[in-house]
Amino acid sequence: RRRHGDEEVSFPHPKLERVLAKTLGVPIFQEQVMKVAIEVADYTPGEADQLRRDMAAWKSSGKIERHHERIVSAMVRNGIDEEFAERVFSQIRGFGEYGFPESHAASFALLAYVTAWLRRHHPAVFACGLLNSQPMGFYSAATIVEDAKRRGVPTLPVDVRTSGWDSTLWVAPVPVPVPVPVP
Repeated sequence: RRRHGDEEVSFPHPKLERVLAKTLGVPIFQEQVMKVAIEVADYTPGEADQLRRDMAAWKSSGKIERHHERIVSAMVRNGIDEEFAERVFSQIRGFGEYGFPESHAASFALLAYVTAWLRRHHPAVFACGLLNSQPMGFYSAATIVEDAKRRGVPTLPVDVRTSGWDSTLWVAPVPVPVPVPVP
């Protein structure tokens, strides 16, 4: 909504604009949360790193709560509206479920793009590679084979006489025309 102008991008503090401008005012990456803590919540870099570790400890969500009072009160002290400070902390609290470093996001995006491209343009190679990566814990072999069939990839059943351990691409032999001598 913000990227398309449906929602206004605003920054209640100039330091927040420097940190959050690239993501239109929303902290998306761990580095941004750490920088917000340093810039407007008076954290040292070491304390911000501890905040990052506490955000990552999603199984023990109580760790992040110990930062609540300090972050919100420091932001208010630094001229940020309390409602906005609470909203920022709420976003920080949610980071344990999905937040990660920007570099991880970039590499994951590239992997997702390449995977989608391979699946679309080389479905047989894609399916063969996934089958050879089993068990990978996300899709079963049957699901991968059915997806390949839907994409027009012919599949052969397992044959104890010819099948190997790995899945392979099989190219049907093309009959070679035998030249016939002309009398």
